[in-house]
Amino acid sequence: MPKEEWKCKRQKQPVQHPKFNHEKLPGPSKETPKTSAQLIEKPKHENLTLFDWITVYRYVDTLPLPVNQGWVVRYFATRPEGALLFSQPTLS
Repeated sequence: MPKEEWKCKRQKQPVQHPKFNHEKLPGPSKETPKTSAQLIEKPKHENLTLFDWITVYRYVDTLPLPVNQGWVVRYFATRPEGALLFSQPTLS
């Protein structure tokens, strides 16, 4: 195909989209009846610091093997020095 013929090819026309009339659709009603129900607050889980993880692993190393990870998590959630909140999958 010669260069001149290549230059003469028609360019594709841009697709014309019809303009839509964007009207606000009705949403859910903001009027709700009053209730005495209380929201349940979930405990806030924060990441443990490096010192906290070292404390956990030092404790695990002092226990006889095999160690039940769920038991270790429950111990640290209720220990007298202060609770460390983490889950069993995080420990494994």
